[in-house]
Amino acid sequence: DVWSVVADVWSVVADVWSVVADVWSVVADVWSVVADVWSVVADVWSVVA
Repeated sequence: DVWSVVADVWSVVADVWSVVADVWSVVADVWSVVADVWSVVADVWSVVA
């Protein structure tokens, strides 16, 4: 019936959302590391230059 289909779709959406949230978390962590590295590189560059 309709509700069964809705429930299945909702389950899939919830799973996809969970994956997206995990990926977003990883991307945020990587971005943070890149920002820190960039900051260090900028400092070193200013000293060298």
